[in-house]
Amino acid sequence: MEENVSKYANYECLKIEVADKVATVTLNRPQARNAINQKLIRELRSIWDDLADDHAVNAVVLTGAGDYFSVGGDVKPAHRQSSARARQADHRRHQRRRHRPCCHACLAE
Repeated sequence: MEENVSKYANYECLKIEVADKVATVTLNRPQARNAINQKLIRELRSIWDDLADDHAVNAVVLTGAGDYFSVGGDVKPAHRQSSARARQADHRRHQRRRHRPCCHACLAE
């Protein structure tokens, strides 16, 4: 089992345990209710190949750490990204207003 622990130690969002030819793959982001982010997606894609090549594994159990299996997609990064874009757009609008040339005609009477 020690060999399998070190083999799967590089995973950050997944916890992998192998015992009695059964691999338990745990989504390990309990602080985020196991919300699925890009890193977790990459690790999930990779783990299946690693487990398929492991002759000590005949079955896989997928579970989640904490109280939730998974709440779905992690919307926080998308929200932060859209908030940053909104701030940049506000800044550009403000800059255009500040540097807009005066287009009013002055008429002398």
